[in-house]
Amino acid sequence: MALLKDGTRIFGTLNVNTEIVVSNTSILATLNSAFDLANTTNTTSIAAFSQANSANIVASASFDKANSANIVASAAFDKANSANVIASAAFDKANSANIVASAAFDRANIANNLPVQKSGTLIGTRNALNFIEGSNVTITIADDSVGNRINVTIATSGGGGSGTGNAQAAFDKANQQTNLAFSIVVANGTSLVADSNADTLTILTTGNIAITADAAGDNMTFDLTTTGVTAGTYGNSTIVPVFTVDARGRLTSVTNTTITGSGSGTDTLQTVTNRGNTTANIVLITNSSNSVSNATGALRVTGGVGVTGNVYVGSNSVVGYSNSSSISVVYQYYNSVTNSLDTVFG
Repeated sequence: MALLKDGTRIFGTLNVNTEIVVSNTSILATLNSAFDLANTTNTTSIAAFSQANSANIVASASFDKANSANIVASAAFDKANSANVIASAAFDKANSANIVASAAFDRANIANNLPVQKSGTLIGTRNALNFIEGSNVTITIADDSVGNRINVTIATSGGGGSGTGNAQAAFDKANQQTNLAFSIVVANGTSLVADSNADTLTILTTGNIAITADAAGDNMTFDLTTTGVTAGTYGNSTIVPVFTVDARGRLTSVTNTTITGSGSGTDTLQTVTNRGNTTANIVLITNSSNSVSNATGALRVTGGVGVTGNVYVGSNSVVGYSNSSSISVVYQYYNSVTNSLDTVFG
């Protein structure tokens, strides 16, 4: 054996039994101790591996056991599910049998019922037929065992008259109901056609029309609704009526207004044609007596008078002048005898 230090041979070949001492420590003894320790560690590792391998074997066996148990449980579930399917099929069979039995019972029950007809038309099928006496009708029912039947006798009773009378009354009533229905009614060009004999003609009113119906006399009265204006005469020589008229031309209110005026002011005289006379464009004013001053006369003007054109005074007429007291002080007139204009003072 060679002894090396950092790859450099220190000594030549050594015998195995050669003891090498470094710093008073035997290297051979140290190597032997290290080998013994390594050998002991390896033995411990082998023991641990054996223990782990045994545990793995036990775990594998446990897994196999659990897997077998799961297979058994799955088989048991399949068996139970199959049994449930069989039970469900058995229930369906029983239910179908019950439905068939119920249908058979219904058919047997229907076969036992009595069909009831009116004029050949089936009214219903029941276990019993009940007759009810109405007004003025008597029903007699007898069991006919010989004829294997039930005899029913229907007759009129007292208070209703003969059967013919009842039939006539019923016919008259039905005819009256038929006559109540309208056929065609035309309103403002629109045709209202009855849909059936039971149809009803309804007459509606607006706010301007009122209808009074008499059920006993079977008649209707149409009238205008009141507007709130009192009947009477409105207006006179000193009062002017003021009216309010709605969209339909009806008076809805009226009030009296007194004519007022101060007698003064400026008015515009418009063109006048035929006002009480037969000549066009002439205003005819008549006074019962002649004017003697500016305070009298049919036409009195305060302020100036402007005239475009001629002013003529007729015969026996005068043109006078008054003082501040409206007393005539002088006037002129045409003297037809002397054919002159004369002036009179005082």
